[in-house]
Amino acid sequence: MFSGGKDSLATSIILDEMGLDYDTFVVLQSKDGRMDLQRQLIGDVLRSTKSRRHHEVVLFEDYIMASIETCTKYKFKGIATNFAENISCIFKSVLYAAALNFDFVFGGNEEA
Repeated sequence: MFSGGKDSLATSIILDEMGLDYDTFVVLQSKDGRMDLQRQLIGDVLRSTKSRRHHEVVLFEDYIMASIETCTKYKFKGIATNFAENISCIFKSVLYAAALNFDFVFGGNEEA
């Protein structure tokens, strides 16, 4: 799992230093802004790693297109917390890893 942040970079550096072959997996989400910019920023960091291949899933959250009236009617409380988002990305990456017959999934994340 690779977001392009300091934790992802630190995890990649550790894997590089251990001499392990690894792929990176990222989930781009529409709620995080322009996908082309996300892809470019993450790609800039990825080029400094020894990742073999890069896998990507793109998610378009349709709830952000809902009107204020709809959100109020259903007592919408906002987007998921970072914890829920991390769990969601972990689940997606495990499914992807299983489909590609990977043995392990690594994720680096600071203590919450």
